[in-house]
Amino acid sequence: MPFQPIDHLQPALLILAAILLLNIVYLLFLKKKISIGAFIMMNTGLVVLAGINLLFSIGTLADEFNRTGDSISTLLLIIIFILGAISALICIRHLNKLKQ
Repeated sequence: MPFQPIDHLQPALLILAAILLLNIVYLLFLKKKISIGAFIMMNTGLVVLAGINLLFSIGTLADEFNRTGDSISTLLLIIIFILGAISALICIRHLNKLKQ
């Protein structure tokens, strides 16, 4: 029986690669067209999506190998979501101060 590749983490790695690619594109071409606040919001959203995807992949792997889930990963995802929300609020507040 041939071994099946474990490719559950590919979507999360693709999201992280997309974040890096967006950073490079921003630094090279879009620095004057997109505000830094909007760019930070995009990055924050993509990081939260990567965290959600990783937690889902951990759950899938735990189910396939008949193991229990990892509670630390769930807590880390909650922390990532809270930090993302704080980052968004700080960015919005900073943009509002710049408009005044």
